[in-house]
Amino acid sequence: MYTAYHTLKLELSQQIAHVQFKDPRQATPELLQELDSLFQELELASEVRSVVLSAEGGYFLGGMSPASLQKLDPIGVQALLEYIQQVLAQIESCSKPVIAAVNGLASGFGMELALASHVLLAAESARFSLPELGLGFLPLGGAIPRLVRALGSKRALEIVLAGYPLTARDAYEWGLVNHVFAEDELAEKAHEMARLFNTNAPLAVRQALKSALGGQDLPLNQALLLDLHANTLCWTTADLQEGIQAALEQRPPIFRAR
Repeated sequence: MYTAYHTLKLELSQQIAHVQFKDPRQATPELLQELDSLFQELELASEVRSVVLSAEGGYFLGGMSPASLQKLDPIGVQALLEYIQQVLAQIESCSKPVIAAVNGLASGFGMELALASHVLLAAESARFSLPELGLGFLPLGGAIPRLVRALGSKRALEIVLAGYPLTARDAYEWGLVNHVFAEDELAEKAHEMARLFNTNAPLAVRQALKSALGGQDLPLNQALLLDLHANTLCWTTADLQEGIQAALEQRPPIFRAR
């Protein structure tokens, strides 16, 4: 049984957790807390093997409202920044693939959430923006270092310093977005990708995420060592034996995450 959420809509289908933002125009402290709670639940949910984040209408998700930020003193700001980074880090380190299916505008925290996801799909109408410098502060969740790692400093700084929306096509050409789809195809394409991910052995998926995300900022020799350890763990699992046996018998494998 999952917690009842006010800002999020959760639907489970074919071992996929579909998470929709009910009011995506602005991120709120309640939304942050519910994302935190939800991903703690999803991490422990054996019936969930992948996650899709989405919304309907002209927004994927907006940023924190300036009015709510204006009320914060320096101690409150520090606490908020740390909490936002904690929530995004939890999503980024999720042991199950997280797919962001972005329609409309992903602005501020919404763009940072998309960046923290493992795979980023976009509708042709999608736009990405970080308008925070125009308000006198930096993106709240660590978007600058994430963008620099993803795109290099020059393109990252153009997005951050200009603040104008980056189109879905530009984001794709720059390597920020995996695929761009027509508006009416996005939801099904995200579901298809999640189903494809779910055909793999869940423990191997977990180790692949650990190798990719844990090794991305390490020197190559250390990243290779991390990958070796992750792969070695796979060879201790019953799922590996099942996968090999199923291949020999030319049948679909039945993975049990053990």
